[in-house]
Amino acid sequence: MRAPELKVLSKADKAVSAYDPADARDNSDFFFLENIFSPLTEYSAGNALVSGLAETYHWRGGQARLRIRAGLTTADGRPITAIDAE
Repeated sequence: MRAPELKVLSKADKAVSAYDPADARDNSDFFFLENIFSPLTEYSAGNALVSGLAETYHWRGGQARLRIRAGLTTADGRPITAIDAE
């Protein structure tokens, strides 16, 4: 089965792999990154905190513990890990 294709408006002045959330420089970079990256957790329409990229999450003391969904990969096919989220 072929993976779904996501089409997002961008400036197209650089390759998708060249975008880095830690190095976003202007609004168009932020807009593009917001559309292609999934948050670990997000709020539902009912304003409840729900899982996003994190398969599960829970609190231990003052720390959030998250488990990344299995089977997710980067654009180049590398598995997404906690290091990517960090």
